[in-house]
Amino acid sequence: MNISKTENIRFALLGNLRLVLAFMLAIASFELSAQTIIAQKDSNNSEDKVPKSFIFNQFSVNQIHPDTIVMEAMDSTFASFFNYDNHLSNFNINLGNHGSATKSLLVNDSILTGLNYSFDNLDAFRWGKKNLRFKELSQPYASVMYFNGAQNEEGVELHLSQNVRENWNIGVGYRKISSVGFYIRQRNAINNFYINQHLKSKNHRYQLIFYGIYNESYNEENGGIQNDTLFTDSPEKISRKGFPVNFTEAINRSRQQEYLLKQRFNFGPSRRFYYRDAKDSLYPDSIIKTQIIPRITLEHTFQYQHQEFVFEDKNVDSTNYSFKPIPSGTAIFDKTLFNKFDNEIGIILRPWIKTDSTFLSGLRFRGATGFEYGTYDQNSFGVNQTDIFQNNVYVSSSLYNLSFMKNHLVLNGKLVLAGYNEADFMITGKYSTAVSKKIRLSLKTAFGSQKPALLYDRYSVSGWNWNSILNKMSISKADLNMKIDSNFFTVGIAGQSITNYTYFGWDGLPRQYSGVINTFRPYIEKLFNLGSFHLKLKGGYQLTDQAGIMNLPEIYTHNSLYFETKLFQSEMLIRLGSDVFYVSAYSADRYNPSTRQFYIQNEQMVGGYPWLEPYLMVNVERFFFFARMANVGEGIPNYSYLARPGYPLQDRAFKFAIKWTFIN
Repeated sequence: MNISKTENIRFALLGNLRLVLAFMLAIASFELSAQTIIAQKDSNNSEDKVPKSFIFNQFSVNQIHPDTIVMEAMDSTFASFFNYDNHLSNFNINLGNHGSATKSLLVNDSILTGLNYSFDNLDAFRWGKKNLRFKELSQPYASVMYFNGAQNEEGVELHLSQNVRENWNIGVGYRKISSVGFYIRQRNAINNFYINQHLKSKNHRYQLIFYGIYNESYNEENGGIQNDTLFTDSPEKISRKGFPVNFTEAINRSRQQEYLLKQRFNFGPSRRFYYRDAKDSLYPDSIIKTQIIPRITLEHTFQYQHQEFVFEDKNVDSTNYSFKPIPSGTAIFDKTLFNKFDNEIGIILRPWIKTDSTFLSGLRFRGATGFEYGTYDQNSFGVNQTDIFQNNVYVSSSLYNLSFMKNHLVLNGKLVLAGYNEADFMITGKYSTAVSKKIRLSLKTAFGSQKPALLYDRYSVSGWNWNSILNKMSISKADLNMKIDSNFFTVGIAGQSITNYTYFGWDGLPRQYSGVINTFRPYIEKLFNLGSFHLKLKGGYQLTDQAGIMNLPEIYTHNSLYFETKLFQSEMLIRLGSDVFYVSAYSADRYNPSTRQFYIQNEQMVGGYPWLEPYLMVNVERFFFFARMANVGEGIPNYSYLARPGYPLQDRAFKFAIKWTFIN
């Protein structure tokens, strides 16, 4: 299949998606107009006005159920604003510059049943289904954030949302982050955009969920500095721009699009809602609305994903391409395209008794079957190197109740019946119980067997080529924890066992470890309060029985000590303190820009460096501000703060940010 054919398929399916969306919106408009909520004691059939509130809720795609929406209050604290760069607070390490390739310091291999088109390490900076949120509002909402730091590091993030009607919400968001970096050819730029909407008819007969996401990245790649000792052994700070690097004219670019359309038709008995006055007296002749109580739901989901990756090296240094030698001074232009389509039909049953007061009454069952189709194309200067397609037929099922219940249960299963991933399966479970009003125990488990990502199986570009025969990976993992809200305390144990672990070896080529790799990780999080002084501890210990293949730090911690108080008649909240990030020394993986992958090395240790970051944060109503000094301990006792071989973390840098929320 050539590139033009792939594009034709994509445009044709996008055209069909637009037709389906237009048709569904027409149905939704009919449903919306078919029944109007009558205002209390209003004889003019005017529509109810939603009472205004300053407490807004949000929810993910998976929290939108046919009969209810499990909402969570939007975070109005410092936390989400302050941790705009999630690599340290979430124990991820990038290449020393915001927006560069990122790898987790904690073991948590994903179980992905079906076509796995994972290709690079920039997902931490992309918007997707997991971090996309819908909103439930009583009035228009907007938030704007801007941050700025050294070396032209800056960014802006904007979110707009509004309920067009009482049960129809539309939202859009945009984010741009960029940074030149402290070293030559370290510039990164990330653009993200989304639009989403959630609509349901007033009688709950019909429900429509849609989102579209666009992600774009630009990364200049220097391949790391050629000699780390120029940095680590320097008695005093010297110009970082003078360090020679491995790649002098290499660039990675990517574009991703993702669209999801989910519609539901609910069937069940109707329930009438009557007007009640301030004394809760019922007026049987004043029907406010009639609503379907879903017992059976038919569901259809269509999802489309398109990914483009480009690697360009305008001035090749042959020492960077040892596997497939390329003469120095020549140029490389490699392009990879992925398209994936998922079409699924399901049914949701809620056959138990009328109320959710008991464990059994709240259970739902979902069964679904789907067809998955994908294309994978690679070319160098427009000449095809890889041209394949895959498809899968699968079934899935779930048994679950809602998360706010005292005993919360979720069981999921998925099996690929035929296709490229035939016999891949996944079983996941979660059970949590409220021991008391403040204490909750939770257990998460997962088990699955899957083919490695297609990247490991087949790859053909200018400098690299492989066609591997790999076995299925088997992954088992569990996480048991206890959370005590009154003491801001969480303690838990996580473990994982994986067979046929797939990784990139010291030569940058795919490898599999046929034995079993076990990891064990106890962790803790606790907030101590003493008047206006607070100490937040977060961290744990990580043990892997196959160090050298899976290299991770044993000790990891991210702590914050701060003073917090209110001033000016409690109108202004101020927090003054410092964060401390630390991981023990370990053999961090190297990074290969031309394949966009991390690969193992066991000669050089990094870590063991306390990262100090003092800060000031201010909050006045819906306005937030922070100023902080990253890596304030630079050079004390030496310059040893490497993210991984060849890639130092940022030098000392002043950063500030503002965020403002607007409510009409």
